Amino acid sequence: DDIRGRHERSLEEVKQLFKQVRGDSLESLVMVDALQRLAIDYQFEDEIEALLQKHFLISTSQSHSHHIDANNLHGTALPFRLLRQGGYPVPSG
Repeated sequence: DDIRGRHERSLEEVKQLFKQVRGDSLESLVMVDALQRLAIDYQFEDEIEALLQKHFLISTSQSHSHHIDANNLHGTALPFRLLRQGGYPVPSG
């Protein structure tokens, strides 16, 4: 019973982190990546979907620059991979 309580508190803490992190930041995607690597992303499907949808809308908006920063490969590759894995039609070029 104590383990179940700790588990529930931990899940709630992560949900609070989703609310605290800026939804359009690289930090938010790093958090999604970490949850996937820990294989607990299924616990946060709604939060992850909302976050990916926000990133997709930003990436497809007219005001968004499609410039790839050669100095930040991680910052370019991570959104691309997560959006593609999430089923979003992200162009490769």
